[in-house]
Amino acid sequence: MENQMVAYDPQLAQKLGLTQEEVQALIEQGISIEEYAAMLGQDLSEEVSNAQASAVRYSIVHPAQVWKNEATDETKKTLTGIPVFFHAIRGYFAEGLERPICSSLDGKTGYFINEDGEKVSRECARCPFNAWGSGPNGRGKLCKELRRVYFLEEGHDLPAVVSLPPTSLRVWDAFVAACAYEGLPVSGRVVELTLEKQSSGAQVWSTLAKPRTVRRLTPTEYIKIRAMKQQIEEAARQAKVSANEYFADSQQTAETAETTEQTA
Repeated sequence: MENQMVAYDPQLAQKLGLTQEEVQALIEQGISIEEYAAMLGQDLSEEVSNAQASAVRYSIVHPAQVWKNEATDETKKTLTGIPVFFHAIRGYFAEGLERPICSSLDGKTGYFINEDGEKVSRECARCPFNAWGSGPNGRGKLCKELRRVYFLEEGHDLPAVVSLPPTSLRVWDAFVAACAYEGLPVSGRVVELTLEKQSSGAQVWSTLAKPRTVRRLTPTEYIKIRAMKQQIEEAARQAKVSANEYFADSQQTAETAETTEQTA
């Protein structure tokens, strides 16, 4: 009996990089391309877990107003995808130390090492590190508040991490509030993230521009994202605040100011 062509999703096949012949070979073995995709996803998760690899992170290149993929060095003007999960984090690091003096993974309760070397918890709202004027030269705060967004780009199976600095929090939080007002969660839509230029004297930096909703997710898509969100949330609550996240914004701003002064 001759083999008959079985209907399949051509978009999924293209995403997986499969030719028509490869799809047919899978079907002849009794494996659908959906099952094949699930196998790849499971193996990817196991490999990441075994290697103790962290999620790919996007940082901001302030002078150019672009996002930089720290794993590939690729830069993008726009990130398009689904904000699967986000949460507030806080941290206070000293120069040259990889371990935070104090950090929080929910933005509400922080853990710091006291003079006796003991790990102690306290409310972020009442913490002296979070007080205005506690920063260098009496400016800003020693504690830096960030938003960690797990962002699933189109064509990818695992989300990347976008760490939004303090200067972008107001825009992000306003977007979240607008989504709530519309009755559609942030994770229920495909959005575009872009950056806009800010400056003060010799200092130039980038902040998050108002996110744009590209489209709503279909009910089927949203159900899948909700399942992914639950898994990510568990892992996210264990991902420690890093020195790179804490210093990235201030380092790039300082470098920009220094470059501007040299070329002036």
